[in-house]
Amino acid sequence: MLDLFLGIFGSLALAAAALGIVNTLVMAILERRREIGIMKAVGASDADVKRLFLAEAAVMGLAGGALGVALGWVIGRLIYAGTNFYLRRQNLPSETLWAVSWWLAGGAITFAIVISIISGLYPAARAAKLDPVRPPCGRRATNCAKKQGLNPNLARSRRSSYDPGRPLCRQSLAVTK
Repeated sequence: MLDLFLGIFGSLALAAAALGIVNTLVMAILERRREIGIMKAVGASDADVKRLFLAEAAVMGLAGGALGVALGWVIGRLIYAGTNFYLRRQNLPSETLWAVSWWLAGGAITFAIVISIISGLYPAARAAKLDPVRPPCGRRATNCAKKQGLNPNLARSRRSSYDPGRPLCRQSLAVTK
């Protein structure tokens, strides 16, 4: 019964971590849309963008796995010290309750990296599909104008100008005569 409970708890924690990675990478795409557009405009392929986001996912998995193993080791040591302290107070011999082998720690970190790369597949594909010309607000110029309280007819009727100092969404609304 305890094994079932721990398995369910571990599965929920794994699902929450995977969703957290997906959310973090999707937010990174939204924040770095302009950067991705520039990379694609200067020649980066869709595969290059995918590799970049998968590498970021792998680094997140490595960091999370390493921190998880370290935190688990520290908590285990505290439990070990507390248990042995209790046993000594009861005039009982100390016991070695657990030991973490190097292959188990390495396997946990590898598993974390694999899960994070699998979680990064959707955000990486989404980043690779970005159009470098589309406004970063994700809307046509008229919808972007409405969002910012501007006249959408001006955005539709006149050609736009480019100003590198202004956000791309507003550049599509800048009109010239």
